Amino acid sequence: MSGPLSDPHNCAQFRFSTTRGYSDNIERERARARQGARTDLTSGKHCPEVAKGPERVRDKVASAIGIGSGRTYDKAAQVWEAAKAGDEVAQKAVQALDEGKATIHKAYRIAPAAREGP
Repeated sequence: MSGPLSDPHNCAQFRFSTTRGYSDNIERERARARQGARTDLTSGKHCPEVAKGPERVRDKVASAIGIGSGRTYDKAAQVWEAAKAGDEVAQKAVQALDEGKATIHKAYRIAPAAREGP
């Protein structure tokens, strides 16, 4: 991966809303790369790289943008989508994230629309 987020040390300078745009691009790239790949292989008996298990794209994206785990990334994505859908509480939560006044987990907890899902 290349770009401003390829170095995890640069991630601190980006606002939450900026990293969401980059993470969407990373997700699309990873999805294209795995198209047609078998995900039902689990044994590893004949293929050692299968034995270690599949890596989730959300974990790779979270690592690339410097927000921790894939689960944290999922929470951030839900808050972001709720804010884009017009939820005022989620929009305020995104603003607090941009200003460094809230964590992703806190934003997820205070934005009920983010927890409800589609």
